[in-house]
Amino acid sequence: MHKLLARQIKRHLGGAELSEPWASFLASVDRAYEQYDTDRLLLERSLELTSEDLNQRYAELQHDIDQRLAVERELATAKEEAKVVAELAQLAETRSRFVTQTSHEFRTPLAVILAATEVLSRYDDQLTAAGRLARLEKIRGNVRQMTELLDDVLDYGRSEAGKNPCVRQPIDLRALCEEVLTEVAATTATARDVILQCAPMPRLPLDPKLVRQILGNLVGNALKYSSAGNRVTVTATTREGHVELQVQDEGIGIPPADQKRLFEPFHRGANVGNRPGSGLGLAITKEAVTSHGGQIDVASAVGHGTTFTVRLPTST
Repeated sequence: MHKLLARQIKRHLGGAELSEPWASFLASVDRAYEQYDTDRLLLERSLELTSEDLNQRYAELQHDIDQRLAVERELATAKEEAKVVAELAQLAETRSRFVTQTSHEFRTPLAVILAATEVLSRYDDQLTAAGRLARLEKIRGNVRQMTELLDDVLDYGRSEAGKNPCVRQPIDLRALCEEVLTEVAATTATARDVILQCAPMPRLPLDPKLVRQILGNLVGNALKYSSAGNRVTVTATTREGHVELQVQDEGIGIPPADQKRLFEPFHRGANVGNRPGSGLGLAITKEAVTSHGGQIDVASAVGHGTTFTVRLPTST
């Protein structure tokens, strides 16, 4: 490059030899070009090394990402398998509790029925009319108890299988409450004081079958777990966008430890004693409330009674 520049300068000077300043200038230009070539080669090599390093680091990073994703997939699979195992264990426990509970609940009334029928068959001629009637009432009451147990099992099975959908239709809630209280009272051995507080209200879009389940179970439990002198109060009110049902009793109450498992199937409180029951009523009630998109809350103190509050949306 500097030789071409020297010829051009000579031509400009008319062919004369270059003076010392021009020669020095051209020499400095030559050194600058040489340094430029050296720097360019070093830069190109540096860029090649940098590119190789980046490619290597990218490959290492991609490998780390692939390993992390593989580990995460393994963990997700393990968690899913653990979840399935836990669900199967819970199902096995539920089935075991079902067999134990239903066997016990059927055995007791069947024993009472068997004893009553044997007395009637052996000593019919020695029994008074009142004695025969008393034993027939025992048979009737225990048959009713077994029927209720079977109904609970069937209702719970339908709920678990999703065969109890919420089918809303306009209903007279007060009339439905009165019907349910009459039905529950008919299955109670002794007359009880149940107070219904329900102001006149328009027909509400609710599922009458599910509401009947909710009220029947809650009122039935209130009567079952309270004494003859205790009062049971059923309140129905409408609020903005929902209806509120409240069942309050003055019975034995629910221990705090049992309140945590209150809506589990087949679970019964530690203080229920020998009162009959399947442990399914509140599980069925919870499913009926959930089908409505509602919620259920409980407030209870041992020895002071229990209050269940159900809120059901009235808008679809």
